[in-house]
Amino acid sequence: MSRLIVVSNRTVAPGQTAAGGVATGLAEVVQRNRGVWVGWSGEVGPQREAQEHDAGDYTLLRYDLSEQEHAEFYNGFANGCLWPTLHGRDDLLDCQEGHLQTYDAVNTRVAGLIAKATDAQDRIWVHDYHFLPLAHALRERGHRGPIGLFLHVPFPEPEVYARLPGAKRLLEQLLAYDVIGFQTRRDRRNFARSAREQLGVRRHDTRLDWGEHSVLLEHIPIGIDADNFHRLATGRKANEHASRLQEALRGRRQIIGVDRLDYSKGLLHRVRAYGALLDARPELRRQIEMLQVAPVSRGGVSAYQELREELEQQVAHVNGVHGDIDWTPLRYMNRTLSRSALAGLYRGSAVGFITPLRDGMNLVAKEYVAAQDPEDPGVLVLSRYAGAAEQMDAALIVDPFRAEDCAEGLSRALLMSRDERRERHGELYSDLCRYGVHWWARQFEEALLRIAQSRDADASVEAPDADYAMA
Repeated sequence: MSRLIVVSNRTVAPGQTAAGGVATGLAEVVQRNRGVWVGWSGEVGPQREAQEHDAGDYTLLRYDLSEQEHAEFYNGFANGCLWPTLHGRDDLLDCQEGHLQTYDAVNTRVAGLIAKATDAQDRIWVHDYHFLPLAHALRERGHRGPIGLFLHVPFPEPEVYARLPGAKRLLEQLLAYDVIGFQTRRDRRNFARSAREQLGVRRHDTRLDWGEHSVLLEHIPIGIDADNFHRLATGRKANEHASRLQEALRGRRQIIGVDRLDYSKGLLHRVRAYGALLDARPELRRQIEMLQVAPVSRGGVSAYQELREELEQQVAHVNGVHGDIDWTPLRYMNRTLSRSALAGLYRGSAVGFITPLRDGMNLVAKEYVAAQDPEDPGVLVLSRYAGAAEQMDAALIVDPFRAEDCAEGLSRALLMSRDERRERHGELYSDLCRYGVHWWARQFEEALLRIAQSRDADASVEAPDADYAMA
């Protein structure tokens, strides 16, 4: 039977604990299949030969990036061009000459590494926007097995996608995949519309036909291991953080937001909305605090540097206008916290305030729900533009572009009765358990298996009978 090959920008090194639910899910999939996990080592500098590690139940194949590749592939085309476009922020495009060529070259190099380490019939599961042309490069090297891509980020409207340099060629390369998975139905619909408008591709339900090749478009929203995260939130380390939080709050109720420092997360809009709440509901002053955790991400990209400066100014403005000698209404942390620390902070917070302007899914929203005490849970206030909103309609859904709508959502959450909070949490937690990270991985893995089995069946029908062939 063919092996499963997983390709992602980052991997989990031998002996290293997976940092998040997605990494954990991928590690379990590749272990179960005794497959190969391919990804960047995290090292930037003179290129060494790709490093192959025996991780016990699977093989880990890691490669370095040169200084030029990191600048032009990673910071350049992937995060300066693709990321803003896919998140609907084509106004922030920073595409420079040569970046697309380097992006293609890295994908070609990765395809060469995979081709050397695998069989031409192996199943390959590729992750995210770093590797859009990878299937095309693998086909050029003779790979015949099924190749699937899961896009963790959104896919924008056709008129936004069309502004990306090389947009049409990238679409053609994407159609070399057999399966493309999306977080939401909207993302799948947008992709199909772009393929039709730019390439004239015909859609039949969830299938695109491109010449003699068909591509399945699957809606498979990613989840978390809710029970495992709940256990983490009730563990000793998380409880220590929750206790420290309650001591610091001195009876006040906390609103929490946790995001990477990224313009797609709506951080500036969120701070303004919190200020609008304090303006509209002065009786809440000294009764509540907000904690925003936003560790630096992609500090080498200019748009992120500007965002950090503006966010710090906004936080200072809210505290300057509303704060007092013994009350800081908004606390801002610009560093990474451990998962156990976050779990304790989620559990100790009355409101989870998750309001991205555009997001593929947003697993923080799911972790906040999973961390809650079911007898006295907090309330999730969630952006309508998060992919999670399609599943989590028992949250309070708000428009992050309207400060007054977010402020009203926060007010409702803070005043909500315990019975309603328990009812909403029960519905949300039940869905988290049903559609978790293991369900997500299984759905995609089974889609690749079905394609492999279909091709095996077609091959057996086309092949002549052995005895007949000898006659």
